[in-house]
Amino acid sequence: MVLQAKAAFNHNCGGGWLLNNKPEVFGNSNHLIISFTVLIVAVWANQKGKGMVSSASILIGMIAGYIVAMMMGMVNYGKIAGADWFAFPMPLQYGIEFIPGAIILMLFMAVVTTIETIGDISATTMGGDNREATDKELSGGIMADGLGTAFGSLFNAMPNTSYSQNAGLVAFTGVISRHVGTVAGVILIFMGLFPKLGGIIAAMPESVIGGAAIIMFGLITSAGIKLVAQSEMNQRNLLILGLSLSFGIGMSLLTQFVAHIPDFGISLKLLLTTGLIPAGMLAFILNATLSKK
Repeated sequence: MVLQAKAAFNHNCGGGWLLNNKPEVFGNSNHLIISFTVLIVAVWANQKGKGMVSSASILIGMIAGYIVAMMMGMVNYGKIAGADWFAFPMPLQYGIEFIPGAIILMLFMAVVTTIETIGDISATTMGGDNREATDKELSGGIMADGLGTAFGSLFNAMPNTSYSQNAGLVAFTGVISRHVGTVAGVILIFMGLFPKLGGIIAAMPESVIGGAAIIMFGLITSAGIKLVAQSEMNQRNLLILGLSLSFGIGMSLLTQFVAHIPDFGISLKLLLTTGLIPAGMLAFILNATLSKK
């Protein structure tokens, strides 16, 4: 939750400038105007609009922010002009190689992203339909992640995982239909095949995304709290929750904690400072080993 809020405000206040070593423009007035335009318009459309207007409130807010960014001259039109009209990814462009250290690293990542996917699906059903996810929905989501990663790797893409912001989007709009996800997938495919379309998204300042991210990250946290509140908070579960959050948040914010731990050739330090991995793995281990009595 802390990391999500931190990411949202990094995008919101400075379009990622703080992470790009440009603190002098972090939180300047232009980025604040754009991000809060997105935030205010999206909330207004969601609360005052009806039907399609309410459902598309995040999109309407981002369009409003994009227009404001254009008026301020903050849109990088060079990314649109430099993008090709059509491009098809070349399969296995970089070849294929099996490296033991990388395989072990990805196995750890696969376990943790599986936990993340379960959490995202649960937050989606809780926020959009006020119920817990079924076993069929959870297994389908995990399988889709695996197939997406395997298929994407053939076309030189990064590993696939569920996108937490979508859980917040579902909670905000109430739209949970899988057909909407199908349409969104088709749009993303077109953006990949026609880079000009993707260039329009890449050209806008990150503060446009940041204004929407504040809403979505906040709603993800709310859905998570709702899931936790519906669980039996006995001494065992409180211990698992408390230790997992402490290690996940603490190790991500204070990376020096693992400075003297050997990597063993699998980037162990990187794994331990992600926040998600130590929290997820510790919760998994404690849940499997602690007595349920």
